[in-house]
Amino acid sequence: MHERFTYYCDKCEYNTVHRNSLRDHIDNVHNNITYPCDYVAKRKGDLKIHVDSIHSDNTYPCDQCSYSSTWKSSLQQHIESIHQNIVYSCDQCDCELKSKSNLKRHVETIHEGVRNNYSCKDCDYEATRKEQLNKHMKIHICNKMKNKHEDPCIQDTEGELNNRDTEATEESPS
Repeated sequence: MHERFTYYCDKCEYNTVHRNSLRDHIDNVHNNITYPCDYVAKRKGDLKIHVDSIHSDNTYPCDQCSYSSTWKSSLQQHIESIHQNIVYSCDQCDCELKSKSNLKRHVETIHEGVRNNYSCKDCDYEATRKEQLNKHMKIHICNKMKNKHEDPCIQDTEGELNNRDTEATEESPS
């Protein structure tokens, strides 16, 4: 059995078993490497996804309608649910959903009683899904920025407000 080597940051208490994670930590936290916006990611993969989807001109257009997405997986889900009419049926009830992830969430929340509570740090709002809280948070962020005479809120192709500064905090279920 192999023992794992631990890498320690010499500037703070951060440590990891991955050398690349330590390098990324030092770059992000201590060397002030900047990116095109204020988005902060805990993992390099999340940063890459953010940069590719927000700061890249890469889009994936649907060849059957005017839909396009910065996410290849979203385009695939769109094609399956809209053009191929693929539905995912719950084996415990009559519910039919348009994506595997929605079916999984349905089973967990409806049939298994799994609840993740996401709480707004600015008001009493709570959500069972992180995406719901992120959408709610845009209200606070946009209002704060408008008070500073800035407009960080941009419309995406589906008319939804987008903002780079949304964040969710997860509380343990009570």
